[in-house]
Amino acid sequence: MNRSDVCLGSHVAQNSGKRAMNQINLSRVDLNLLVVFNAVAGSMSVTRAAENLFISQPAVSHSLNRLRLLLDDPLFVSGKGGLALTIRAMDLVQPVKEILASVERVIAPVSFDPLATTRTFRIGASEYAALTILPDLIGALHRGAPLASFEFLTIGSNILDQLAGGELDLTFWGTAAPKAPFRSTELFRETHVAVIDAGHALANKAKRAAVTLDEYLSFPHLRINYADTILSPTDLALAELGRKRNVAVATANLAGRALSLKGTSLIATLPRRVVESYENKALVTFPLPFKVTELAYYMVWHARGESDPASVWLRRMVFETTAGLRETNSSPSRRTR
Repeated sequence: MNRSDVCLGSHVAQNSGKRAMNQINLSRVDLNLLVVFNAVAGSMSVTRAAENLFISQPAVSHSLNRLRLLLDDPLFVSGKGGLALTIRAMDLVQPVKEILASVERVIAPVSFDPLATTRTFRIGASEYAALTILPDLIGALHRGAPLASFEFLTIGSNILDQLAGGELDLTFWGTAAPKAPFRSTELFRETHVAVIDAGHALANKAKRAAVTLDEYLSFPHLRINYADTILSPTDLALAELGRKRNVAVATANLAGRALSLKGTSLIATLPRRVVESYENKALVTFPLPFKVTELAYYMVWHARGESDPASVWLRRMVFETTAGLRETNSSPSRRTR
């Protein structure tokens, strides 16, 4: 090994040692030391710096001594008429101001103005939500945040992954609310009713809410095969009674299904609010002749958005817009998890 190799190796070792020391020193830095330095550099007086920081003069001196030791530089020396900055301190003034300004931005309260935001909000919504919640919600959101964008996405089996990954701000949810790290608020309760064509053989009894269980089961049925996020309790309730529907037609769609009953002997069992959205006089609705558990409908979001002002605004808008749906609950309640 020649002399140049030794010198080069020594130089590399010294630089590596300095980098390691800088990393260690960074972990020892007290942000308050920079606050004190900024105050003294700004006033060029320990006394005035103490007054501006509302701490004692000895406390300022103690902090300066700690920073001098950390930086291995006196920072301030006696000069004509008071203190003077060392060359090292002069180089620090502007970077320290920028660091403190950045810290202030980080810890400052986050503000949100819905009238000015251009944020894109993404909401998971099933067909049920599209028929019952979105008609009022879309207009309310646009009026509340006219410059923002709102995307309503079809929900599937990966909905929780989408919430966890930040792909969705919230989703509507029709089964038992998921546990942590997810949060939920019950929006309203849903019941199911039976629907038939106005010319159906049971129409007169249906208008008097006098249809029996045997009569209900004696006709063919149109069944909605719900997605995983919305359970139909109809077949479960019948199974508990040891009974079963004769399903002649099965479909995965809610929209317009009741309208397809025209001229048939089919009976459809649908969410009450969906049926009400049709407003069709050619249909007759009657209560189910057996007890069916109400469906709790939720708004669900990930814990990461719990305190985000924009997300809080969005959830408040949803909750306020669905107030009318809660008022029609047969057993109204509100729960937050």
